Amino acid sequence: MHPATLDDLRETKDATHRAQNIAAYGKYAALAEVEVPKIVRAVFPEQPGLNDRRDARILAALHADAVRFLVTNDEKLRRRAIALGHEPRVLRPGEAAAQLAAWHPSAPPPPPSVEELKTYQLDTTQGIFDSLRKDYAPHFDRWIATVKQESAARRAWVVRDAEGAYEAIALVKMRDAHPTKPGWDAIKLSTFKVGEQASGRRLGELLLKAALRWAAAEPGAPSEMFVEVKDKQDRLVEFLGDFGFERASDKAEDEGIYLKALRPGKPTASLDGLSHHIAYGPPAIRAGQPIFVIPITPQWYEDLFPDATYVSPSRTVLPGTFTSPKAHGNAIRKAYLCHSPTKRIPPGATLLFYRSQGNVPGDGAVVAVGVAERSLRSDDRRPQPRSRCPASCARTSTRRSTPTSSNGRTENSTSR
Repeated sequence: MHPATLDDLRETKDATHRAQNIAAYGKYAALAEVEVPKIVRAVFPEQPGLNDRRDARILAALHADAVRFLVTNDEKLRRRAIALGHEPRVLRPGEAAAQLAAWHPSAPPPPPSVEELKTYQLDTTQGIFDSLRKDYAPHFDRWIATVKQESAARRAWVVRDAEGAYEAIALVKMRDAHPTKPGWDAIKLSTFKVGEQASGRRLGELLLKAALRWAAAEPGAPSEMFVEVKDKQDRLVEFLGDFGFERASDKAEDEGIYLKALRPGKPTASLDGLSHHIAYGPPAIRAGQPIFVIPITPQWYEDLFPDATYVSPSRTVLPGTFTSPKAHGNAIRKAYLCHSPTKRIPPGATLLFYRSQGNVPGDGAVVAVGVAERSLRSDDRRPQPRSRCPASCARTSTRRSTPTSSNGRTENSTSR
C-alpha cells in the first residue's frame, strides 16, 4: 500500500468507518515515499489539487519500479499511468485477482476414487498401517505424529472401500533434503502402500497418478521426487521403474533410494518421445513427435478415462452420481483395441483421443492425451464383434499399455 492511500483513509468522515479502514491498511506492507519526477508531474495539472498530488506520489512509486503493478479502480489515475507508458502494469482488482490465480493455480483435483486429506485427518487405526507400524517399530508412532503436525508441508491421498476402510494410501513431504545433491531440495514420497485385498485393481497407478499430477502443478515444487524402498519389496521396485524411478543410492544395506526427475533440467535431445515421457512424466510429452487422433465412443471413454476433465456444456454432472472406475480406468498404462487402416503407430507418438458419437450436437472433443509405447496389428481378418469392449484388451494383453488423461503410455492394438 502507498502512504498516499493512508492520507485518503484519514479523511473518512464516519469515525467508526475511518478506524476500520486505517486498521485494514495496517495489515499490509507500506511503500517508502519517492521523489515525484518531472515526467510524472507533467501528466497532472499545473496547479494540482490535493487528490492529484496524492495520485502523483502513487504514480511516482510505479514509475520508479517500487512495485511491478498498480491495482486501482480509479479511472483518472489509470489514464495518467497509461500516458506514462505503464498500461500493461495497471490492473483493476478483478484483473489482479485473475493474474494471481494464473501465477498460483489451485492444485488439480485427484482422480476419481482418490480422496485428498489433511494429514491430521488420517485415521492411523486403519489396518493398512499395521504392516508399516511393524516394519518401522519403535519409531512409527513418533513419525506419524510428526506427519500430522506438519500438515501444511505434506500431502495425503487415500482410496477407501465401500465401508470406508483405507485400501491404499500415499503420503508426500513437499520439500525434503535431496538424497544425492547437498543443499538441494526434493519431494519425498514418504509412504506408498496398497492393501493386499485391493490387488489387481491398479490402485498403485491411481495413487501415483494423483501424486505426479499434484507435483506437476504445484508452484515452486522441487523438480525431483524420491522414495526409499526396502530391497525385499521387489514388486514395488519394478513398479516404480516402469514410471521413471531409478536407484540413485543406498540408504541402508537392505534399502535403496529411488529418484525421479519431474521436469527436464537440461537439453534431452538424446531422448525419444517415449523415453522422455517415462523419464519426466506423466504428464510430460515431448514436442515434435508424430500425432495420431484416435476416435473413442462415449461408452469406452467413460470406462478408460474416468478422470478426463471434459464435460459437455449441455450436460451437468450431479454430485454423488459418479460410479467407481474399473481397474483399467485407474491405470496410467492401458491397452486400446480399435478398427483402423493405420498399420503402425511408432513408440513415443502423441495420441489424441477424440470422444466421438455423442448424442448431443457439438459433443465431440479431444478428451485425453497419451504417449504410444507400442502398437500391434492383428493378422486375423475375421470381423470383430462391435460389442467387444476395448478394455478387455487391457486385462488380457501384456501389462505395457495405453494413455490416460494424465498422459500415460500406450499399447495401441489395432485390428481390421
